[in-house]
Amino acid sequence: EVAENSPAEKQGIKVDDVIIGVDSKDVTKSTLEEISELLTGEKGTSVSIKMKRGEEEKDFTVTRDIIEIKSVTSKVFEEDNKKIGYMYIDTFASNTYKQFSKQLKKLEKKNIDSLIIDVRGNSGGRLTQVNEILDEFLDKKIEIYRIETKGKEKKVYTTDKTKRNYPVVVLVNDGSASASEILASAFMYNYKKATIVGNTTYGKGTIQKAVELSSGASLKYTTQKWLTSKGESLQDKGLTPEVEVQQVAEYYDNPSDETDAQLKKAIEVLLEK
Repeated sequence: EVAENSPAEKQGIKVDDVIIGVDSKDVTKSTLEEISELLTGEKGTSVSIKMKRGEEEKDFTVTRDIIEIKSVTSKVFEEDNKKIGYMYIDTFASNTYKQFSKQLKKLEKKNIDSLIIDVRGNSGGRLTQVNEILDEFLDKKIEIYRIETKGKEKKVYTTDKTKRNYPVVVLVNDGSASASEILASAFMYNYKKATIVGNTTYGKGTIQKAVELSSGASLKYTTQKWLTSKGESLQDKGLTPEVEVQQVAEYYDNPSDETDAQLKKAIEVLLEK
């Protein structure tokens, strides 16, 4: 993938280009970590990259910059005189809520009647971002999940009076894990006009922390468990959608909105609201 508006995109680097050299160094036998270290540097400095595009070799000089990874994409479906907003959340990064809020406002300016929030394949991320997204939809002081530490539970609540009342579908699958499951369960149990569509989620009910060791290796360890607002753990069992839809084989051969059975069902559910 080439990040949108990134230095690489601006210089014409494309998906499927193969990195074979960095600053005159042959990297055809280098590891991913070694290549990454050569490419990374201070903002404003330059790096020369030799690429192989098919049988042709191309040289690029790229000026390093801070890259904002896009974790949220959106669009509108127009069906039966209704406008259905659609938002896909790829991961819950530190800037996900900011992107989500901005795009949600754009969708609402287009007068959407309902919304699909798609977290299929989203393995999780920062819980703070989930809290802020839920704050946009649920009234203040609504319990959205619980954190269990050494057998003691702490309830987590929304903190903002902002709320919405149009129908929402949360799309999930077996790749939706951790923070994605928190988002889906909070909508399921607390947002009256929400419907969960797809297939059973991954089932990750633990919270990890990571530390870097002096050797350069990193260690990730479990510190807490999270529970739904109903006090249940989804560990190893996942969240079962209210409307279960298995993806069709055609989608994996040719992924598109037209072949996406789960997306079609989500639209169908909202058209009936």
